[in-house]
Formats: sequence, C-alpha cells, structure tokens
Amino acid sequence: MHEMRSILIRKKTGIFFIVVFLLGILLRIYKLSAKDFWFDEAGKLLVENNLYICFEMLRPLFNIFLYLWLKIVPHNEFAIRVLPFIFGIASLPIIYLYGKEMFNREIALFCTFLLSVSPLHVWYSQELKAYTLTTFLTIAVAYYFYRFVKEEKFHLMIVLSFIMILLVYTTYLSFAILVIEALFLIIVKRGKLLKKWSIHPLIVFACFSPRLLHLLWRMRIVKESFWISEPTLESVWATFANFNLGYTGSNFLFQFSLYLTLPFLIFALFKVKREKEIQLNFLLLFVPLVSALIYSFLSTPIFITRQFVQFTPFYYLLISRGLYQIRWRMVRFLYIIALLIPTSFSLFYLYSNLMPSSYTYHIGIYPKKSFRKVVEYISKNSHSWDIIAHSNPSTTLPLQYYSKEKGLAHYYFILPSYHDPFWRRNIMEIGVPGFAQCIDLSTKVNLNHLEDDVKRVWLVSSSWARNWELGEHSQRVKEWMDTHAQRILEQWMEGILLTLYELEKKEES
Repeated sequence: MHEMRSILIRKKTGIFFIVVFLLGILLRIYKLSAKDFWFDEAGKLLVENNLYICFEMLRPLFNIFLYLWLKIVPHNEFAIRVLPFIFGIASLPIIYLYGKEMFNREIALFCTFLLSVSPLHVWYSQELKAYTLTTFLTIAVAYYFYRFVKEEKFHLMIVLSFIMILLVYTTYLSFAILVIEALFLIIVKRGKLLKKWSIHPLIVFACFSPRLLHLLWRMRIVKESFWISEPTLESVWATFANFNLGYTGSNFLFQFSLYLTLPFLIFALFKVKREKEIQLNFLLLFVPLVSALIYSFLSTPIFITRQFVQFTPFYYLLISRGLYQIRWRMVRFLYIIALLIPTSFSLFYLYSNLMPSSYTYHIGIYPKKSFRKVVEYISKNSHSWDIIAHSNPSTTLPLQYYSKEKGLAHYYFILPSYHDPFWRRNIMEIGVPGFAQCIDLSTKVNLNHLEDDVKRVWLVSSSWARNWELGEHSQRVKEWMDTHAQRILEQWMEGILLTLYELEKKEES
C-alpha cells in the first residue's frame, strides 16, 4: 500500500513538473523577438566574427557560445535570443533535481514553479546576456557540491570542478561560491572533507590563470569609473523586490510581493541551526549579497540586482522551504494564488515594455526602444552625403548594428561640458562605445573636421530612458548644432529625437 502511494505521488509530481516546465517555456518564448536589440546586445553582435575579441570581452564563455550559435542560426531577434532562452529553460529541471536532493519533491516543485514564472528570469531569458547561463551553472555547481558532501565520491568533485571552471569563465562573482563551499565545510561539517575538497579550488584557479590579468584590469576599470551609486537600505529592499517581480512591477506590487514572500523566508531561517540544507542555501544567497555590500562601501559600488540573478534560485528554495512549514495544503494553494496576482501584472508590464515603478526598482534597466524603425526612417530619407551623429551612448551600438548593411557612417558628438565620470572617460579615453569616430565639437567650428563630401547630419538625441526626454548632454549638443547648422527636419521616434541638419559651407577655423 505504501509503495503504491509512493508511485502515485511520483506520477502526480511528474505531471505537475511537466506543466510547470511547459509554463516556463511559454512565458519565455512569448514575444521573444518583440523588442529590438539594445546597447549590450548589439555590442556583442557587432563583434560576432572575431573569436579573439569574444574571449577578451567580459563573460567569455557566453560570448564563445554566441559566436558558435551565430554560425548556425538566422540573424534575427528570435533565433539569436533562443540561446539565452535555452539556458533559462535548462535551469528548471536542474533546480528541481537540486531541491528534491535537498528536501523533497513538493518543495522542489514549488521552487521550480517560482523560477518558472519569475519575471526576472523571463526578462533575462529574452535578452542576449549571460545571466541565464550563469544561473544554470550556479545551480549545477550547488547540486554537485551537495552530492559531493553527501556521497564523498571523487568523480563528483571532478564534475563539480569542471562546472565551476565554466562558471568563473562566465562571471567573476562566482568565485564567492568557492568561499561559500569552504565556509559550509568548516562551519557545518566541522572541517570534514575540507582536505579532499581542497583539490577543487586548486583545479579551478589553475584553469582560470590565463584570465587573471583580465580580471585585474577589469577591477581597475570598475574602480576608476563606474556608474552605480553607493547602496542604501532602499536599494537592498528593492533588490529583494526584483527577485520577486523583476523590473516591471509597480511600487505597490513590489511592496505587496515582499510582504507575501519575506515571512516564508524568515520561517525557513528559523530552521537554519537544525538543517544543514538551509544553511547551505542561506550561504549561497546571502554571502554574495553581503560581500557586494561590503565591497561597495569599502571600495567601488557594485551592488545591483543583475549581479545576483544567478543566486536567486536559492532565494526561491528558501521561500519554498518556509512555505512547507505550513501543513494545511489549502493555505499553500491560496498563497500561490495570491503570489500569482503581482507576478501576472509584472509579466503583463514586461510584455508591454512598461516600467510603472520608480527608478529605485529598475536601476540601470529601461524599456527597450525601436532602433530598427529609426534606421529604416533614416535610410529611407538619407543620401550618400549624410552621416549619423549620436549624443547619447544608448543609441550608438544598436543603430550601428541595424545599419551595418546600409553603408551609413556613424560619429559621436561630444562637448567638454559633458562631465559624466563613467561615459566621458569611456568615450574619450577607452573608446567605448566603439565603432564610431568621436568628435569633440569644441575643437573646430562649422564642423570642418568632417569629410568634405558630408553635407547633412542626422543627429540622434536621446537618453537611456524611453520617456521622450533628452539627457543633459544631448540637449547641449542639439543646442550647439542649432547654432552651427541649419535644421531642416525633426522627428520623435520611440523616445529618440531625430534632427536632420544641413551643413553650412565650410570655412577654415
């Protein structure tokens, strides 16, 4: 009788998992190609044919996967974004296996459900970034580490080391996991297995050594100029809100979701002294968060939600363990329904390309713009003697990507009054965003420094947001152009202001 009941439970769980898995697929594939490639995505695609640059860029493993992927798929938004979509979907079965290994099928299934419907993970499954890959690899590392701790088998440590190497070649923050593993063995296991485990970080560091100089260079660049502000209690609170609803909830929905989830996180933490499984997930969630906070205060601010996407499955697992404390199934069911309300609204806003909350909840994240339409408009109304000039970084790489077959030359116009500590240095000293010649408008008058056959300039004015407002630098460049050239056309398009100028006859400066 007991065996029959176990078989029925397994079958029932299997059916529920298939439903959750299919739901995850549908949420991630719906409108996968609806948005144009934005700055970061276009930047990766513009170097698609250079394997060396792919390796030298940040997150080389994902870039190499992308390099190979672009060799076999059509170059459109849907086909290219299938790559992060695959990693996003692959995270669902691995988190289920991990949760089942740690706790039981019910907890594992609910955690898988939270990951499946997570607007944050749906967002990154539809964006050409490495976050779904890092999430998949992070869960896999946690799974094989836990199995190694339980079974103490050498081959599991070898598999663990291989996946960890892949992970550190995807994101440097993953080195924190090695610290977490050591802490778990020291604090929870009383140092047991530490000697056998010590081979694991040696293998990882040995394989990572070719990348060490790049890591040091990247740390220097971040320290000298980075745009993230110092974290506050509000930004930490917003990070947990993002874990629940991504970037597209309203202020009320973010607060509502936190009041729903944090009590169950606290319920799980009440068991932290008695359950080593909770202790491991507690370390996997909070050590990266606390480490980033400390580093942000002592050195350079790096605390931002997307840095921690890979650790959110452990947040969902702790919530699932806390919910399991409630023995009444009806209460659990009602909780799931309540949680689906803000999640559904957030997904609706995501698919609608809207962000109704204050900037605190989506720092560095903005609704996408229709860059393809802008390029088509310019191409339809341009001549061979026209050029495109940008005054905000957000438009540079996307417009260059979508116009690379149009033969249009791109420039970046900059004024000395532009004192942004991050972008001014990147533009003037490092050459980012690349692929466009930078023109300092203060050096000459009447645009004499352009090619002789240039007669008209399409000035692309914008800001990072899609709110039909111009950044300060874009406003000043436009004022400069209004003074030194004749404006003949002006058109707003999806938060981008296009202004066509006819140049005056050139004179010697």
